[in-house]
Amino acid sequence: MIFKTKILVLISISMLTLIAGLHCSKGKSPLKPENELPVDPRNFTWTVDTLRYPNSIYTYMFHIWGSSPENVYAVGDAGFRYGSLYHFNGNQWHTPRLEPGGGYSFGDVYGLSECDVWVVGGTEYRTAPDYTYMDSSLVMYFYGGKWHRCDTKGGRGLYSVWASSPDDVWAGGTNTLLHYDGTSWKHFPFELPRQGVHFTSIRGLAADDIYFIARRNDMVQPIDSLFYCLYHYDGATCSIIDSTCETVYNTEYKFGTCLEIVDGEVYSGNEGLFKLDGNAWTKLIDDRRIIRLRGSARNNIYCVGYDGTMYYYNGISWELITIDIFAGYNLFDVWTDGKEVFVLSKDGVQTYIFHGKIS
Repeated sequence: MIFKTKILVLISISMLTLIAGLHCSKGKSPLKPENELPVDPRNFTWTVDTLRYPNSIYTYMFHIWGSSPENVYAVGDAGFRYGSLYHFNGNQWHTPRLEPGGGYSFGDVYGLSECDVWVVGGTEYRTAPDYTYMDSSLVMYFYGGKWHRCDTKGGRGLYSVWASSPDDVWAGGTNTLLHYDGTSWKHFPFELPRQGVHFTSIRGLAADDIYFIARRNDMVQPIDSLFYCLYHYDGATCSIIDSTCETVYNTEYKFGTCLEIVDGEVYSGNEGLFKLDGNAWTKLIDDRRIIRLRGSARNNIYCVGYDGTMYYYNGISWELITIDIFAGYNLFDVWTDGKEVFVLSKDGVQTYIFHGKIS
């Protein structure tokens, strides 16, 4: 009897270990229930959390991402302090201690699961008293329950990151495009305009089908212009395939400044909502207040923007949603799993996270 009990205990431990391994397998997303319809945001109960790092002049989060409502990250800048990264565990927000500490700011966050998360940004660089900006490349990787700093071999500040697998990660920033191949980070060659570019968004359909948006500043008198270049990587080269321009005489954009892919469809937000059909962009919503979008499925997509703007797509039509708690706030990013939604706002001093769910 004692022998059988020991066998049962060993089997139980093995099963728990197997379940834990499956739950946190490298590069595997958590399983989602099938045949469940998303929840209309008008049926949510909304709450708000305020993020303000102690002794920091400001806590200014830029982007938000999660693998589940119990594992959500917000990244940004808290005066190059620890408060540049926040994590939500399902109950409260806290600031993980990163190594090495201090002197950094983050521009973006992306993950494949709760076990594979990347944040990118830059280290502090001073040019004058009380003035700092993000300069040298910084990539932090969460795996094995710990944060690890990656060796990027130089580069400028980073503002965007995306991965197709743990062995295929891209990060872009000021005149810098980095690729991780599972062994090391390398500087990837690309067509660089003489004025320079800032990569603002990266999203891919596959490892050999990736889109990048980069902002190019042209200060050529008498017309100052702002260009956005659309790059595409085909598995071999990364080249410019499209562009859009804003001047004092032309304020119409062909596509937005951020990318998002939902169920194999490519969208672009900011200055409206756009969708890539073949090689051409179609404007879905003509509302220049839109800043960013995110979706969990084709029948559950959110757009958020200035003046509390929220659009919701239920698979049939886009609707402009009014949520009372958003009044007076600008909304800068959104993440959803279809059942809950997190919306990021900031006012220059502190950050607000609006959380919607069925109560």
